[in-house]
Amino acid sequence: MLPADHSLADRDVVLLHEVADEPAILLDVPPTIERVVGMMRSAVMEPKLQWQSTNMETIRSLVARGLGFSVVNSPPESNTTFDNRTVTYVPLSDHLPKNTITCALPPKVRPPRKVTEAIRFCQTQAAH
Repeated sequence: MLPADHSLADRDVVLLHEVADEPAILLDVPPTIERVVGMMRSAVMEPKLQWQSTNMETIRSLVARGLGFSVVNSPPESNTTFDNRTVTYVPLSDHLPKNTITCALPPKVRPPRKVTEAIRFCQTQAAH
């Protein structure tokens, strides 16, 4: 996530090293912050963590004001923040570690159909 007027905002993709010297504003909700920091370090980048918040809208507003960048795993529908500023979402093109999903069930418990379908979906995605 970048401010709408950022020099990289009109790009199709961005590499993490292109924002390495800029302040990072990260979501402080485990395991998100640990995952994002680890992702940055795997791209040989030590994040310059300027702010952290448990509120994504606060992060969006700080980014929109040009105070840094953030990494978002599920961008909202709107690019407009609550304070009527604009951010943009540019995909990362770095080769990043996979995000592992683990499914576990207690022994002798027959899961509901929705759970079975969710597990099947995860297995299908992992095969790709």
